[in-house]
Amino acid sequence: MKKHIYTLATCWILAFSTVSHAASTDFVATHMEAGYHYGFGSGASEAEAQAVAFDDLVYNLLTETGAIKKERKNKVVLTAEMKAAVAAVATRPYTADKKGNIFQASYRVSSGDWAKAEAARTSKLAADLGPKFDAVVKGKGALGDRLSQAVQIDAALYRAGVALTLRTGDASSPLLSQTIETWAAAQLAGATVSLNPKDGLVQGGATFTVVVTTKGGSPAAGLPLSVVWSAADVAAPAQSVVTDAKGTATFSYPSGDAFKNTRAVLTITGDFSRKAPEVAFLASLDAGLKTEAPYRNAEELAQVADSLANVAAGTYTVGKVDHDRRASGNEKPRTVTVAAFAIAKGPVTNSQFRSYLDATNVPQSEWPEYLDSDNFNGADQPVVGVSYEQAVRYTAWLSTATGQKFRLPTEDEYEIAARAGQNSIFPWGDQAPTDGVRANYSNNKKFNHPSPPGSFPNGKNPLGLNDMVGNVWQWTSTSPDANMSADPSYKIVKGGSWMDGPNELRISNRRAVDPSQGASDIGFRVVREAAQ
Repeated sequence: MKKHIYTLATCWILAFSTVSHAASTDFVATHMEAGYHYGFGSGASEAEAQAVAFDDLVYNLLTETGAIKKERKNKVVLTAEMKAAVAAVATRPYTADKKGNIFQASYRVSSGDWAKAEAARTSKLAADLGPKFDAVVKGKGALGDRLSQAVQIDAALYRAGVALTLRTGDASSPLLSQTIETWAAAQLAGATVSLNPKDGLVQGGATFTVVVTTKGGSPAAGLPLSVVWSAADVAAPAQSVVTDAKGTATFSYPSGDAFKNTRAVLTITGDFSRKAPEVAFLASLDAGLKTEAPYRNAEELAQVADSLANVAAGTYTVGKVDHDRRASGNEKPRTVTVAAFAIAKGPVTNSQFRSYLDATNVPQSEWPEYLDSDNFNGADQPVVGVSYEQAVRYTAWLSTATGQKFRLPTEDEYEIAARAGQNSIFPWGDQAPTDGVRANYSNNKKFNHPSPPGSFPNGKNPLGLNDMVGNVWQWTSTSPDANMSADPSYKIVKGGSWMDGPNELRISNRRAVDPSQGASDIGFRVVREAAQ
């Protein structure tokens, strides 16, 4: 007997070695007898020691009899129902002691008394919960309501500490908890979750609709769902919604600043586990409904109309001006006639281009080369590394997103807008930008990379257009003639860039570029056609 007591005592020493105020070895060894379940505790007061000892008894009883899984104590939640069941047979402390300033206590219950009490308790629970579940299975109410009722029955089993012991019949029959969970999983197997809109561009406060249908195509009414929006490192508080008779629920896009002008991911799951977190199975039931969709909020698109300058229809002279002594032979003046148009006051920024990429789910492998590179990826810097084709796709998307017709400017439109009615070499006049305050060019002493549009207000022209020269070359839809390029597929870029000297920033300067290639000094701006 002494050897048996020592072995148990050793186990208790190990179990309590990681617990604050653990009972002493002598105390544990002295008070244990065979045929009983024990609980030990210590504390700064008699009441604290008894409370710890009682909880220890509850944990030991339920784990030693297989009623709950044996895990570390700090991972096990001892419910009021579990404690009430044990309190019925452990009505008072078994021992109490004090060593110095530390109180010690123990509880014990005989194995026979517990087995008898537990048999009566589980029988009563079976008589109560079994028929309730049968009624759920046979019921004709909304699927979500029936599932919620089944979940509450399952949760009651776990809270009572009988989920692993209470069976639907004799000892060979399945557990009631397992039967409930198998039935619940089957109801949602093959369910379909649809979103409207399913992806794309959204505005703050926009309304979304989710529709859930069963495998057989019936609406999943009364279904609790969790709605979570996340952007960058921020997640909005979960919204809880319930589907209606048509299997439909509505919710809104977050209106907070963290969700403006950014990519956001919507995650839909079931919302059963929130109501009964003690039931591990519910996490997988919720996950079975998981649906994710990416969106892009672009509040800045609402400002597009305010960032355009109107250019009147008419006949204009483009090409070099007479007093420009640095113009090349392919910049000869010519007279052109254009329809009215509006042109953006600055180049397209990284943030604006990201709106397009995110809203249309462009794979990251197809993003412009410099969009994630230091010195080039600022939200307010002009996007660079964009090929002509990528720029055209952006304008097509912008047209669809705004309901207005956007495109790239022609070379003629670009020069007309840059001069703004002046007969000048540069947008601001004839003074070269060598003073460093009018444009971003090589060795301007302010930037050695693309700068946010408008960083040089002295370079703004009478139409309020920024960076028409300098900062980045900009795509036009015009192809060069044979004298300029042997390849007719090439496109003309205008304006010069942060990598060029001041003479390259003349309005009439032009360059032919392979449209399939992007570069760290080429971006673009858009024009909007006038309404007909």
